[in-house]
Amino acid sequence: MRPDDPSDPPLQQLAFEAGGLSYTDEGQGPVIVCLHGGPGSVRDFRWIAPALSKTFRVIRTEQPGFGGTPISACPQVDFESRADWLASCLDHLNVDQAILLCHSLGGGYGAALAARHPDRVRGVAMIAALGLSKHRGMRSATLAQFISPLLRVKWLRQLAMPTLRAGFVRSGFPKSTPDSAYVETMHMVASIDFAAHQKHLQQMRAPCLVAWAEDDPLVETAISEALASAANEGPRCRFSSGGHNLQKTMAIELADALQTWLADALIPAD
Repeated sequence: MRPDDPSDPPLQQLAFEAGGLSYTDEGQGPVIVCLHGGPGSVRDFRWIAPALSKTFRVIRTEQPGFGGTPISACPQVDFESRADWLASCLDHLNVDQAILLCHSLGGGYGAALAARHPDRVRGVAMIAALGLSKHRGMRSATLAQFISPLLRVKWLRQLAMPTLRAGFVRSGFPKSTPDSAYVETMHMVASIDFAAHQKHLQQMRAPCLVAWAEDDPLVETAISEALASAANEGPRCRFSSGGHNLQKTMAIELADALQTWLADALIPAD
């Protein structure tokens, strides 16, 4: 289920020297920082935010190259570089500790942030998140590694865009997604290091909620189950339906699970 209306607060922007992050900020209380996948934006969390912002301060972030965050904010796309960049942005947002709400590929960056900056992360929620091996939505990962360097050449990028765009649309991404987001997603996919991701999951100290849907068209149930086994202790939320975007389709159920978990395990009683 979803709330009656989504939440679309105005975008805010950190100065470039402060990280250049484009983000939204709503609610008060313990901080939840949302990390989208690829392609993605702050709009990926517009349905779950209303249910969470009654109790939490919800900060939705945009990765470099997506939405209003320039790629120059952090040109490196590896998990470690992005995690360190995010930690620096949290400094400028005056966030000492946060709960991470990670969707899809955002799970790789969330795990890295929790592993490399353990004192900054109180808990991690993985939603239809990157697992320990390639899922069916990453069938083009090998192709991404091949064409990612070519996409940096303007005329080759223009030549490849119709095919690239059609592939993403077939996978369920909106036709309104800008081409630049598809290109940056290919760079991100090409750089995925599963060994590093597994190491980060092992190193992170924060408890972890894992949620997935059996009908996810991109991530097989077996991939999510393996992630659930590898991740730290915490709730496991299995939905029979809801697809890849549970934070949209099951926003209320997911928010309820998050709030119960956080109240019981992470938020100290007054």
